[in-house]
Amino acid sequence: MNQASWNFAAPIFPEYSIDWVVDELDEFALRTGDAFQVSEEVKADLRSIHSFWHGRTHEDEVNAHITQEILDAQEQGLIHRGGISNSGDGHIIPNHEKLFSHGYRGLINEMKLRLLDESLTDRQRLFYDCSIVCLEGALDYIKRYRPILKEMAERTADPERRQEFERMAELSLTLLEGPVTTFYEGVMAAYITHVEAYS
Repeated sequence: MNQASWNFAAPIFPEYSIDWVVDELDEFALRTGDAFQVSEEVKADLRSIHSFWHGRTHEDEVNAHITQEILDAQEQGLIHRGGISNSGDGHIIPNHEKLFSHGYRGLINEMKLRLLDESLTDRQRLFYDCSIVCLEGALDYIKRYRPILKEMAERTADPERRQEFERMAELSLTLLEGPVTTFYEGVMAAYITHVEAYS
């Protein structure tokens, strides 16, 4: 299965981002890595739709709602938005603040409360039901790390590393069953959330 009609080509999604594509059209074939061959006809087609998509893309929507906190973090080199802002909604940053203050269990409870609203449409009810199933599955997934971490603790010769594995093993039983209470737990919660999102 090919993504494009010939080798060294790729699909373009103007609804995600268009400005950088048009800016680099004449340079794609000259790149040292990921070089793409773009015909003059395709270049003309892309340039012809540029004005329509300018200001209407996913990237434009992200930039319109970006917080100063995120901009500051990017300027300090703490995060790199790069392609994340122009690659579609699948590349998102979870609401860590809510994750830390509620945990998955808190989100499940919030959805159960919302399901009591008799004015919900069938589609909304299905969304909350499915979200609960997914979050319950995520909590089960986290707990499945416990025996693996216990085994890793037993196998390691480094006492400090063994202690870390044992601590993670115990934490896997309660992680995201409620609010995050320590920095260590917060790091684990953030990491496991990203692992689950891209698994």
